[in-house]
Amino acid sequence: MQLLTVARRADFGYSLRSRFDNARNRLSSGVSYSKAVRAAATLDKSQIEFHEFTYLAGLVSLAEALVADIGSDFLVRYPGHLKDKNVSLDGLAEGGSIGATVESLASKTINDWSYGPFPVLVKQVVSLFDKKAVVSPDVLDQLTEIKATRDVYVHGGGRINKVYLSKARPLARSDKVGAKLELGQPYIEKAETCVNRFIAELERIVPDELKHMGRTATLRAMWNATVLSTMVPFETGWTIVDDNMVRPNDEGLVWAWSGSEQMLLDFFLGIYSEDYPGRKYDVMSALRRWPATTNEGKVIMSWFDSPFWF
Repeated sequence: MQLLTVARRADFGYSLRSRFDNARNRLSSGVSYSKAVRAAATLDKSQIEFHEFTYLAGLVSLAEALVADIGSDFLVRYPGHLKDKNVSLDGLAEGGSIGATVESLASKTINDWSYGPFPVLVKQVVSLFDKKAVVSPDVLDQLTEIKATRDVYVHGGGRINKVYLSKARPLARSDKVGAKLELGQPYIEKAETCVNRFIAELERIVPDELKHMGRTATLRAMWNATVLSTMVPFETGWTIVDDNMVRPNDEGLVWAWSGSEQMLLDFFLGIYSEDYPGRKYDVMSALRRWPATTNEGKVIMSWFDSPFWF
C-alpha cells in the first residue's frame, strides 16, 4: 500500500518545513496587523470586540490548518495509515489516478477527524508522526479553551454555554452559563503566545528524518522496494551527495543484470538523467516488464504520478 505514493515523498521534507515556516510567518504578520489596527484606528467598544474576535478566529484557524495540513501531507505519502482503504471504481475514475484518489481519502480522513474534539484531532495527527509523542498538556488545554471561546463568539455572541464548558475544562474562564466571555488585549496576547508555542510543539514532534526527507531518501526507498536492492545495495550503486542529490556509481552498478532487471535499472538511471550514457530502455519498457501488480510496477507507477529528477 505504501508503494502506491512512494515517489511523493520526494518533496515531503520541503512541504513540512514550508508548513511550519508559513504558519510562523502568518502568525508574525497577524501580530503586526493587530498592533497596527489598535494603534492607528479610533475604535468604539463594539468595533474593538469585532476586531478582537475576528483576529482570534484567525489565530485559531491558523493552528487548525497546520494540524490538518501536516496530517494530510503524511497520509498522502503513507496511505497504509488510512483506516478506510476501500475505493469504488467511480471514485477512482473521478480521481483520475491512484495518487489523486489517495489524496481524496486523506482529505476525507482529516475532515472526519476534525469533527471530533480538537485534542483528539491533535492526538490522531501527532500519532502519525510519533505514537509516543504528545503536545504539552498546558499548551493544548490553553489552545482548546481559546478555540472554545472562538466558537461561542461565532455561535452565541460570546456568551458561555454548556458546549463551551464541556470543551474548555479544565481552563474554562467562568462556569456561569449566559455570562459574557470578555476578550481584551491581555487575552489576545495570551492567544498569540499559545499559538506560537503550539506551532513549536508540533515542529518538535515531527522527526528530523521526515523534515529532511527529499529525493535521496525517496529514491532509496524506491530502490529498496525492488529486486535490484537484493543484488546491489543502494549505497553501493549510488553516491549520496545530500538530501536531494545522488549520482549513479557506475562501478557499484556493475552486475550480471538480466534483461528485465536492466529495464528496471534504466528506469532508475532515467530519473537521474534520461540521457544517461549506456541507458538502453525507456520507462515504458520497464513498465511493460514489471506490471503494477508487482512492487517494482507500483514504484514505477508512483513515479508516473509524481515524477522527480536529479
